Amino acid sequence: MVESEIREVHDAGFYQNKTAYGEEHIARVILYSSNIAKMEGLDERTQQLLTEAAKYSSCGRQTDSVERHEKYSSTLAAKQLKEKYSDGDIRLIQAAIELQNIGMSMGRQEDKDRIISEICTKYQIPENQRDTVLKMSNCLNDAIELDRLRFVDKAQANKEEKFSLFRLQTDSSKKLIQSSCYIQEQLAEQELEERKNQANITYDSSTKRDIMDKFFTEKIMGMPHRTQEERITESPLVRLEYFKTKYPELVDVETNSIPVKQETSSKEKEISEKQEKRRQQYEQRKKQLGLNDEPVIALDTLFHEQEILEQLGITEEMIEEASIGYRR
Repeated sequence: MVESEIREVHDAGFYQNKTAYGEEHIARVILYSSNIAKMEGLDERTQQLLTEAAKYSSCGRQTDSVERHEKYSSTLAAKQLKEKYSDGDIRLIQAAIELQNIGMSMGRQEDKDRIISEICTKYQIPENQRDTVLKMSNCLNDAIELDRLRFVDKAQANKEEKFSLFRLQTDSSKKLIQSSCYIQEQLAEQELEERKNQANITYDSSTKRDIMDKFFTEKIMGMPHRTQEERITESPLVRLEYFKTKYPELVDVETNSIPVKQETSSKEKEISEKQEKRRQQYEQRKKQLGLNDEPVIALDTLFHEQEILEQLGITEEMIEEASIGYRR
């Protein structure tokens, strides 16, 4: 399922020039949101609409930095889906995208209620369907939050990028934290293995000390303070981040890619033109804001992870071992 969905957004030219929020991120969001929805008991039709919302949840994003893109993303989603769904279904998808991206996990309840009411009114959502929009939005929010487990919890990291248990809206997503962490650790370990041909790092005491100094040290009243224990340097996620920091020239060197179906020559040209146009828009916006791309953990074979979450054939010991030192 995930592979075919990613091919669709790939062919439409979305997510081509992103690192932190590209196709790999969207694939994981589709995967996580699908499983959360099943665990939450959403009906099949709502699950289908949620998958569409996940696919286009960041399609309007222009950079990898924190950005208010929810209105543009929902507008683009509507244009892409107009031949596929009814107007009513599209409005549900748009409302879920915009509601999630605004951030419903924080703030006072009266503020949340006001925002929900405003967005549902904007998209003409009937009163009896507002609960559906909220459930879709919560599942989408939690899927995106779970994907933040890939970001290393650095001392100086942007708090918007750090995973936060308090931003999770459903009980089901909390049950997926360890398995999501396991998946991210496994993907990082695979990429580290593949990048050995580019450069090899010996993780001796000196290297571990350098990691702690660069990532997990902050000054409090002029004195250095460790934000994590040294065992966190054993995490593949941390080691991959260190590798990319040490060898920034290798960050953009691809080790894997999502398989994309071959198209006819005319279709291929049309897709290429769309991608080039979006690439130019992206580069122009990035230049205006003075931003640089940040490294992201590459995706290997995410499609096999569906079985992991559905069957949960992972022992607690395996998860604990893979997550050593990875505590937030």
